[in-house]
Amino acid sequence: MGIPNRVDRARLARLLGRGMGHGAVTDPEAPGGPEDVDEPAIWPLTAKGIKGAMRARIAEIKECYDGWLAADDQLGGKLVLAFTIEADPDGENARISSAEIQESSLDHPGLERCVLVMAESLRFEAPEGGKITVRYPFRFRPAKD
Repeated sequence: MGIPNRVDRARLARLLGRGMGHGAVTDPEAPGGPEDVDEPAIWPLTAKGIKGAMRARIAEIKECYDGWLAADDQLGGKLVLAFTIEADPDGENARISSAEIQESSLDHPGLERCVLVMAESLRFEAPEGGKITVRYPFRFRPAKD
């Protein structure tokens, strides 16, 4: 069985709901904002690889955000995701073994859960020493008219 490149959108939609809104989700670590990234199945375990993996999920996280923004046009704030990348038992690759919202000014469990679901599906090269922990910030801002 292969490694999925994308999150199951149907599962995510059932979990989080849908809507039509317009807002911005930015990755403050990525100058120039989000880009379409041709996502490999396994991301390099470097700062650039971790940024690339997160940027590859920005469009899907924005889709969640836009859905919730339709219900609350002032929804915005900062979220810091903390996650541990741990080697698979065979030691060849790694996955996110635990993830949590370390800090959030959103006060919105649904949107926070969306970020967690997106992150948990990422795969990386195995870290030396078995595991590493990463903190990654996101900013959510409603679009200005």
